[in-house]
Amino acid sequence: MKLLKQKFIDCLKPVSFILASSSLVIASAFSEEITNLEEAYERLSTYEEIKQELKKIKKNALRPMQIGPLIRNGYNRGLINIDRPLNNVPDSVNKNVCGDSNPYPSAREAVICTIEKEGRGNKDPQKIGFSNYGRELIAVRMGNPYGPKVMVITQQHGNEPAGTEAALNIIKAYSKKRYGNFRSPINNLNMLFIVRANPDGGEPSPECTNILPVAQPFFGSCAFSRNNLDPSAGGGFLANTEEGFAGVVGHGYNLNRYHYTNLDDAIRPVETQAMVAAALSFKPDYVLDLHGDAKKTDCELDLSTLIPNVFGALPSVKCIPSDNSESEERHFSIFADAELSSPEGIETRALGASIMKKIERVTKGSVGRFSQLQLGSGVLNDGSASAYQNLGAVSSGWETSNFGFAFRPDVTSFIDGVPNIAPNNFLIDPLSLEEQIRLNTVALRRALFTISKFIYWPPQSQNGFCDFPLATGNIGSLPTDLWGADGVDEPTTIPLVPALGIPVAISGVCPGDG
Repeated sequence: MKLLKQKFIDCLKPVSFILASSSLVIASAFSEEITNLEEAYERLSTYEEIKQELKKIKKNALRPMQIGPLIRNGYNRGLINIDRPLNNVPDSVNKNVCGDSNPYPSAREAVICTIEKEGRGNKDPQKIGFSNYGRELIAVRMGNPYGPKVMVITQQHGNEPAGTEAALNIIKAYSKKRYGNFRSPINNLNMLFIVRANPDGGEPSPECTNILPVAQPFFGSCAFSRNNLDPSAGGGFLANTEEGFAGVVGHGYNLNRYHYTNLDDAIRPVETQAMVAAALSFKPDYVLDLHGDAKKTDCELDLSTLIPNVFGALPSVKCIPSDNSESEERHFSIFADAELSSPEGIETRALGASIMKKIERVTKGSVGRFSQLQLGSGVLNDGSASAYQNLGAVSSGWETSNFGFAFRPDVTSFIDGVPNIAPNNFLIDPLSLEEQIRLNTVALRRALFTISKFIYWPPQSQNGFCDFPLATGNIGSLPTDLWGADGVDEPTTIPLVPALGIPVAISGVCPGDG
């Protein structure tokens, strides 16, 4: 690692692109927010605290449950065995991914074989189940071992922590239920919780919460950031970034862009290799993926105020004044990517509608379908967790409003010495943390209850899914301390209107969305 760092320093000397706004400048610019953040970080569970809390929950549990490493490695008592040959997987899965030399690969071998011979990413099969810096991914199994299988994933993005705290709440609550009614999830569902899928990048302990440097590699073993931690990611500024890279060069991979469940593209980050291998072995019927979101609004846009090229190449717009602006703040957005023509599509939307109807009753903000501005490392691709529908699962999840307004500049590719710098969310909004944890807890409880109910009463319709709106705008700022003359200090609304040529991804398209 020291040699890699020195090579980078030597390589960097003639390069002039490194921004003047270092991590020290960022810390100075956001000193007040960071003070509040320190209090928020204390509210969150560290990696060691998660392990201790789960041990305590198991000790006091009134029902059988398993806690431990997600992946079985040797005698570590891991929960999922990924060393059996692939079987009973859909025809779309590339079972020949390892070639003629290994015609019957295990899930462990298969995810490694997706990486081309000279390609980047983890190639050591024995590391699967661990983070890049050696922390075991933690999991919990509980419920009815013969029931429909549900896989819950939290905190793929390390700085989106509320889903992990909510999962701990639900696990604790279910562990205390000796009995329940016949529709109770603990009686009906075979549940696998992957608690903090990004243990290196999701660590809120004091030594790990320094802001990562801008346009420089990061060599620390823990952080509180979106991506996993891997200084070689995207070439690490020492070589050209590979095609299809998702993440921040020299910082790490975006774990939620490498779920290539059909084994038809490179699964580079070791943490995502573990999730995909676990799913190929566990074969979930449902997948719930919990995230945090940027600031968004559901306000009615005044398109007469549209100004082009304010937020980089994107326009700004103002909202028509409202008597209840709080109700226009987007607090919760649901994912629902399955094709509507399939039974899974109907069930995905009915599940999403059930969750939104519940959240609508417990928040003052707005609730709706997920849409996202396609910027920087946030550009969606076929490798998001929605890809578990390729395995026949009903794949859903949600985002709660998580971040402050500011976007930082990060390098998303580095080609022939030229960086591509794009905006990235980074600081959470400490004032909304408790609300996020509450909404995630309510949503997860509702989701599991609804899935359990579907066993007895399968949905026959979308349950009003398309009655819920898309957000109308993203709200953000490009602080001049970080962006210089191109910055925008005041929070600015960017219209989420595809008709204006703005790159927008929509999860669960309905009539009239175009």
